[in-house]
Amino acid sequence: MRIVTLFLLSSFLFVVAGCSDKQQPTSASAPAPAPQPQPQIVSTNQPAATTPAPAPPEDPAFTEVIAKAKASSGDFLRAFREKPEGARAFFVKKPYPTSTGVMEHMWISVLEETNGTLKGKVANEADETREVKKGETVSLNISEISDWKYTNGKKLVGGYTIRYFFERMTPQEKEDFLKQAGFEM
Repeated sequence: MRIVTLFLLSSFLFVVAGCSDKQQPTSASAPAPAPQPQPQIVSTNQPAATTPAPAPPEDPAFTEVIAKAKASSGDFLRAFREKPEGARAFFVKKPYPTSTGVMEHMWISVLEETNGTLKGKVANEADETREVKKGETVSLNISEISDWKYTNGKKLVGGYTIRYFFERMTPQEKEDFLKQAGFEM
């Protein structure tokens, strides 16, 4: 099964050209072996027109960034409650099931929080899940998130899955991404 990992940064839409999970043959004399399908995590965070490199669920680095986001969710709650000067655009990412049995991670713009229960609006279009739609109001517990982010001035705070994909971009892709994103890493 092959599922494309997508990435929408709240209201910061961008297009990263040239990202593909297919390798080009390295020799004209020997054809490259056919790529084997691998299970993927769907992380809907970019416009559907982009095709960034996939993040297989067995990738320890990807699993680690989700664990780091969960472990530091108290930092997100504190910033959301205190709203320090310059802090804005508070989002969490929550996984939703798809018909193919994988989870699609959706950004949610946080509007309210009470005792660790968040209320917000789904901030991006779903690629596969039919559980939620863009603009829909949802409630979730902070323990359900797979990532969180906000900006402080122009600086991204949190955004662990964003950083995961950013680290795997070419220098040109990074430059293009930062121009479109509207924040600094």
